[in-house]
Amino acid sequence: MGAEDTHCGSGASLMKQPVGICYTDEAPANAASCEVEFQPNAAATAPDGGATSDDGGAGADDAGAAADDGGGSSDYGDTLWNAIGYDDDCKYQLSWTATPVAVGKDVTFTVTATRLSDGKPAHCAGVSAEAFLDNTPAVPTRASSEMGSSGKYAVGPLRFPQSGQWTVRFHLYEECSDSMEDSPHGHAAFFVNVP
Repeated sequence: MGAEDTHCGSGASLMKQPVGICYTDEAPANAASCEVEFQPNAAATAPDGGATSDDGGAGADDAGAAADDGGGSSDYGDTLWNAIGYDDDCKYQLSWTATPVAVGKDVTFTVTATRLSDGKPAHCAGVSAEAFLDNTPAVPTRASSEMGSSGKYAVGPLRFPQSGQWTVRFHLYEECSDSMEDSPHGHAAFFVNVP
């Protein structure tokens, strides 16, 4: 437990960044039913009319844990307390639960993602997770699976190799280039205590 997340504001002053086009060369097979528009990366253009950089959704802002902890510029926001909060760009509200958390045990997270702009589920988000404690990573997650079209995802399992206050960062729409401010691409990190 800790401070409630208010980095996007609250109540009537809650900032709600709309979700725009996903520029990617890896649109999901069910793209037509995702309530997100997918376009080839080549279609993305910068505001000045030039082509954007093609980072495939894994640009410098998604380089991993080091940028979050070690100074320098990062697109990642603060790690959040509790089990509900907003992504770093105020596009989504995320909440999570987990199977019992213990050292050396498989832990599966159930993550629910909702778009702030219209309250609809973040369908087809392909939620994934990375976890770290200082420079120690958890054993990585396998691909998530969405439960119907609910915006609810089974993520994991992750395996934590030691006790401590871990950071677990959930990523949404990783295949989308993050070069546009309204890209569906998003991420939010939460503290998870591993006894």
